[in-house]
Amino acid sequence: MIVQVALSLVLLVAAGLSIKSFDKLTRVQAGFDSSSLLSFQLFLPPAQYPNESSQLAFQKQLISRLAEFPGVKSAAATSVVPLANPGARFVFWADGHPLPPLHQAPLASYRIVSPGYFATMGIPVLEGREFAEIDQKTSLSVGVINREMAERMWPGENPIGKRFSVGVPLDPKEEVQWTTVVGVVGAVRQTALDTEPGMEMYQPLAQAPFPAMSFVARTSLDLGAFAEPARTLVASMNSDLLVAGLRSMDEILHDSVAPYRFNMLLLTIFGLAALVLSAVGVFGVISYSVSGRVQEIGIRMALGASSRRVGRLVIGEGLVLTMIGLAIGSGIAFWSMRLMSGLLFDVGSMDSLTTVSVAALLTLVALAASYIPARRAMNVDPIIALRQE
Repeated sequence: MIVQVALSLVLLVAAGLSIKSFDKLTRVQAGFDSSSLLSFQLFLPPAQYPNESSQLAFQKQLISRLAEFPGVKSAAATSVVPLANPGARFVFWADGHPLPPLHQAPLASYRIVSPGYFATMGIPVLEGREFAEIDQKTSLSVGVINREMAERMWPGENPIGKRFSVGVPLDPKEEVQWTTVVGVVGAVRQTALDTEPGMEMYQPLAQAPFPAMSFVARTSLDLGAFAEPARTLVASMNSDLLVAGLRSMDEILHDSVAPYRFNMLLLTIFGLAALVLSAVGVFGVISYSVSGRVQEIGIRMALGASSRRVGRLVIGEGLVLTMIGLAIGSGIAFWSMRLMSGLLFDVGSMDSLTTVSVAALLTLVALAASYIPARRAMNVDPIIALRQE
């Protein structure tokens, strides 16, 4: 019984921490509005789209026609959808800073996006502007960065108009291709909800064409109603192209926390099973103890012990054994939960409130499990008990 109580405490504390961790994770702001947002991927084969202009023309036409769908409010394209793929991280050099060695250059998440991407995704533009149709291959090279990059590279300064290069020149005399900052946007958790956003930089699709893009649409349609028309539209433009990864952003968000959800459910199931076994163990041990002490109980009652006192004696025995199990379990939990810290998000590996709550729950279960044997002991007839051999 003591082992069962100790094991129950460890498993229930682990389950409690997992539930708390999962709850905090689901409350994390991803940096974009996932509601009513659908996405799919499309790759343009070089054999059919051999140059950047042909790729860009197709992508712009697809975005335009998607935006004209009934129920679609806006559409855009991105090289990587947040949380669906870690994407690329590039080194960069901020103008006005010393040229860093390549291995010491700062890193930032890199995304290629079309005009309207930030509005479609619900990513707030904090300063300046987002990309527009005026941002073409022949115009000034422009970029948008997030607040983290602005504060780290140009603290206390207005980042609009500052310049950076994607990549670091190996030769200081090499001509640098500068990108001018035209906007600052909110941070987005690009890789996972449990990973703090780092520095992020964006370049317009027209200035950095890319054949494999993801298209996003904010729409009042559900995924089922949107999927077939989207495939039909792509087929009408090129029947050889395959629409892949058609999903809602809510689904992508849901999938991104799947490991935490699995750990929570698994530990909760084991914890509840251990709790039931603990209750059965306490009940079995105390019932066996009462059945073997019927004569002793009869003598106590014959000598004047009240039934309430007998009941408290039996329940007290169950509580003592439970407290020993809780003490042992607390020690085990203290060390085992430290090993579990890598599976938790924003929760201490030994959360005192969770431990106290679990201990209180196990104590109540032990009281309930001891009550039935205690009632049986309270109803012992002293005369009948004394006649037993």
